[in-house]
This record gives sequence, structure tokens and C-alpha cells, in this order.
Amino acid sequence: MLNLIKYTAGLMLLLLTCSASATQDIGGTIEAIAADGKKINFPLLKTEMLAKVKGDLVTVTVKQTFTNPSDKALHATYLFPLNQNAAVHEMVMEVGDERVQAKIKRIEEAKATFEQAKQQGKAASLLTENRPNMFTQDIANLMPNLPVQVTLTYIQTLPKVDGQYELVLPLIVGPRYQPAGAGVPPTPVAEVNSKTKLGQWEVEKLPAYPEVAELNSPAIIDKDRVSITVDLDAGLPIAELSSKTHSIREEKVSSTQRMIHLADGKTIDNKDFVLRYRLSGTKTQAGLLAHQDERGGFFSLQLEPPALPAVKDIAAREMVFVLDTSGSMSGEPIEASKQFMLHALHNLHPNDYFRIIRFSNNAEEFTAEPVAATPENIKQSLRYVEGLTADGGTEVTTSIQQAFGKPAKENTLRMVIFLTDGYIGNESEVLKQIAEKIGTARVFALGVGTSVNRFLLEEMANRNGGFARFIDPTEKAD
Repeated sequence: MLNLIKYTAGLMLLLLTCSASATQDIGGTIEAIAADGKKINFPLLKTEMLAKVKGDLVTVTVKQTFTNPSDKALHATYLFPLNQNAAVHEMVMEVGDERVQAKIKRIEEAKATFEQAKQQGKAASLLTENRPNMFTQDIANLMPNLPVQVTLTYIQTLPKVDGQYELVLPLIVGPRYQPAGAGVPPTPVAEVNSKTKLGQWEVEKLPAYPEVAELNSPAIIDKDRVSITVDLDAGLPIAELSSKTHSIREEKVSSTQRMIHLADGKTIDNKDFVLRYRLSGTKTQAGLLAHQDERGGFFSLQLEPPALPAVKDIAAREMVFVLDTSGSMSGEPIEASKQFMLHALHNLHPNDYFRIIRFSNNAEEFTAEPVAATPENIKQSLRYVEGLTADGGTEVTTSIQQAFGKPAKENTLRMVIFLTDGYIGNESEVLKQIAEKIGTARVFALGVGTSVNRFLLEEMANRNGGFARFIDPTEKAD
């Protein structure tokens, strides 16, 4: 497997070019703020995404176009999402007729150069990794009515999930709950109203599309605002392909190749784009992909094993379901969690035991001890789940203490399943706490929502013997 080197917080990508004149720089986020304190709309005009899939590797090019509608040069900062496994390796900024390639510098040197460029009135762009799945983009001295186009290119591996390959293109950055006493967030944040008294809701500065001139971010957009194209070369025959998150238009190039576009018309804007496809055949297959450039020739050998057989004999388990009932789970996410619990509880084995923990500002449990998976216990637990409501903060650490704070049921394997969107600000603390308390248990994570913190959920599971899966409440069930 390729060893993908990420540009972490120790490195930055820096772009510099000269501008027509120097003006005072004012820091901003979704909206730029002029010297007189007046807010100026700073719209993202268009986002274009091209994903080229070769076997189990993906190269994604993200092209974003901005403009400054004011009569003065402005400086703006925003956050945007990338896949948590992305390795950014190229960045280009085009200002008017000028095209400038990024340079990789260490964080201190990059910041110093960027600040110097701002003071000198030069147009500059700085890319910083904020978290493994979020990057900060700074653009200095954006000249009046002069379009700026920033193009990022990154590479990632393509995971296989439950027999299907899954391509995820993140489109939004969700709000994160910052527990009280969890330390200073890594970037400035804007406070959002919340009823919780233990902490506060904080939102990273950029949703998918900023507010524009007295209008909220639109729930739907058209092809003039965003375009997504996937150039798929699977290397082996494709059996089926679909996206439950967006309507798509598929062009068959060959048995192994497809071109995928967003369907004509309006497209849902407030969710990540997810494309899944399955390869043909019930026997082990092999595919060879070759590449030639100035560095020489390269090839990738892909082996596709048959689907794993169903497990018939499963040992007794203690199933610990941990449900996020914080405010961010209100509406469709909490209802999707309830539907999952209905299915999960009815599929417990007679020799299983189970627990149900719900958490928001604090954690509480359905019963004091694990209960046997009898019809009566399942019936009572479903009444408990049905009565849950979503409100308050996301104090995940209280649920971890509750889940792992007592010994596992004797002669069972403890399996802890978290159902949450994962939008918190103290990811490192949560991962550390699980590692300290897990013992012999296994952790699984179900991300519930149209956009979730995939980095946290996958780390929670992958580090602790389990796996992560994702539930989009707007998807139609199979």
C-alpha cells in the first residue's frame, strides 16, 4: 500500500503573487470586514471537483472561485473540508491573468512570509491543516472585482466497505461542541446558541457555502454553483454503481470504466457526496493498471477476493449501545438512531446481553446492569429508546466513563457501539480516554447524519478493533 505523506500542522502551502496596490488588511471569515467595520459579502462563486479513480487510489482536484464585490482589497479566512486520509500535494492560485504555484514551507516560515506579503500589498494564499479532515484557507489582498481561483490536488486510498468501494467527497464543515475545560480550540470559533451549561456549541467558520446578501445558505443549488465529476477506472468489471446522497448521471465507457456527473437540475447542497460501486464476480479476480510519466513507468496490481461468508457461530456478547442525544442530533439523525436500535435489538442472539446509554450534557443508562436479550427486555428497551429526545451539549467523555466504567459481563465479548455525528472539539481527549479504558472490548462507530466527523469516528473504531459505518438519514433504505 502507498505510504501517503500528509502535509500536517508542521508544514504549510504558501502562494504569493503581486497585486496592483496596497491597502489595509482586515481579517474576516464568512464575511470580510472593511476598515470602517462594515461587513462585506465575500461569496464563493463556484466549486468544481474532479475525482480520478484508478483501482483503489483517487486523485481529487478541487477548484474554488472567489471574487471581492467591494471597491477595496480584503483579507478573508475560512475552513473547508477534505477527506481525513487526503494527502495534499499541489496548490495553485490564479489572480486575474497570473498563475502561481504553491511552495511548501514549515509553519513558522510560511506564516512569516504570508504576513509580510499582506503588509506589502501582495496577493497571497496560505493553506494550513486545521484538523486531519479540515483545512484553513487564507487569502490576503483580494483586489476589487478581480476573480481568484484556488486549485487544490490531493490523493487518497479508496476504502472497501461491506463489499463495496466507497468514494466520499466532503462538502460541508459541521459545528463542533467544545466541552468546558477541554482546552482552547485550535482555531477561532463563532459561538452558537445552546441550552447546555456544561460547554458551548462552536462552529468552525465556513459552512459549505457562505451566506450571501441577506439570504441563508441555500438548501439546494444548481450546476452553476457546484460541479462534481468522477472519472472511474476500477480495473475490473463493475457490477453496480449508485449514490444515495445525490442524483447522478452515469456514462458507461467500458465494463471497467464509468464517467459520473451530478444529474441535471438542482442538487442537495448540505451533505457529503458519497458514491459506491461493487465489482463483478464471485471468485478472486486480478486487475493491472499502468501509468507512464517523466519519472518512468508504474503499475498497480489489484486483487479482488470474493465476499466473506456469513458468520454462523458467534460467541456470547455484551452489546453496549451508546446514543448521542445532544442538540445536533435533533430531527432526522435521532430518528435514524432509533430505527437502527429497532433493527439491532431485534437481531440480538439469545445468549447476548445488552446495555443502552444515552448522553448529552450527562450520561444515563437504561438499566444498572447488562440485561439478557429476552423478548420482554427488548420490548422494554425499545420503549426507552422511543422516548429519547435530542437536546443539550455533546459530553462524550461522560458516556465513555459510563460504558467502560464497570466490568464486562462474565464469559462475554464486550462490543461498544457509538451512534453520533462526532461533531466535538476535543477529539484527542476522547481518543485518549477510550484507549485508557477499553481493556479487551471492541469499539464500533456509526456516524449518523448527512455530514459527520469521519476522522473521529474512524479513529475511534480503527484504533480499537472495530470499524466505522455511516448512516445518512435521508437515504432510502435498501
